[in-house]
Amino acid sequence: MSDFDFKNLGQKAAEFASAAMDAARTLTDTAADKTRDLTQLARLNAENTADRQSIKNLYLELGRLYYEAHKDAPDAFCEQLCVEISLLVEKIAEREARIAALRDKKEDDAPAEEYTAEPADDFESVVEAEESAAEAPTAPEDAE
Repeated sequence: MSDFDFKNLGQKAAEFASAAMDAARTLTDTAADKTRDLTQLARLNAENTADRQSIKNLYLELGRLYYEAHKDAPDAFCEQLCVEISLLVEKIAEREARIAALRDKKEDDAPAEEYTAEPADDFESVVEAEESAAEAPTAPEDAE
């Protein structure tokens, strides 16, 4: 017969089962801790993303309020941006007028003038155009 000790078999099985249970418990606790950590990381990242978006919206609102308050006489620091915004506002107004005209067009009217996009102006050409327009003599306005 073999030298296997049947007397200690039950004890060895119990020790193995206990060690396996401890290992499983440790693994489960580690997995739960990792899951909690990952959940907390995801929540914190989501809150940061929401706060960054809030900051972006506040910057946009601040810029809009500044533009509305200073568009007619911006300081030198923001003049370029105010000029660009004013030009874009004018372009949008022109396109909206064309859109309204197209919507109001009747079936028997002649086809509307085809729209072609204007090339984007660089800042220097915009400023030069604004400066030359400002320097050009203007007719006196009628007093109302």
